[in-house]
Amino acid sequence: MLKSPTVTKWDVYSDAIKIGLPSLFTLLTAFFIFRATRSHEREKERQRRRQDALEKVSDDFQAACSTLSDLAIKYSVYRESQTESQTDPEDGIAFKALWESGGENDAAIKDLHRIRGRLNLLRLEECEQAFTVFLNETIAFRKTLKVPPEPMATKEMVRQGFDKVQACQLAVERSLADAFNSLSS
Repeated sequence: MLKSPTVTKWDVYSDAIKIGLPSLFTLLTAFFIFRATRSHEREKERQRRRQDALEKVSDDFQAACSTLSDLAIKYSVYRESQTESQTDPEDGIAFKALWESGGENDAAIKDLHRIRGRLNLLRLEECEQAFTVFLNETIAFRKTLKVPPEPMATKEMVRQGFDKVQACQLAVERSLADAFNSLSS
């Protein structure tokens, strides 16, 4: 008859180490790879959300700048129509367009305050500083362009105020561009 070999305790331990140790290393390797991949995905998602927020800020900023430009143009048209015709200040198409543009601009300035809050949440200090200067210049310029325009701002006052706002606008655009560049690097 065949005699069955006897299995000792040490044989069992030896087999367990031969099978279990590589399995344990495989399990640990898979765990660390999963963790690294998950961390990388989280970072990509954070970057994507940050970029989306910056794009929203940029779009809202450009819309507000466009509204301010529109107000300056309509104010100048109204001023020119008043100096040429000496009619009642509240008559005519130019006054109506100016009045509507003034309301749109006031809404845009409210949006600018929201943009500043978003920049603060994104912790973009340079952008926020440049934007705060822009916001202050915009508010000062808006005060120059009173609706109804009594007393009316001079052509030189409008030009100087608008030039200051445009210089601040360029500074904000540069800081937003730098923030976008920092996301991609």
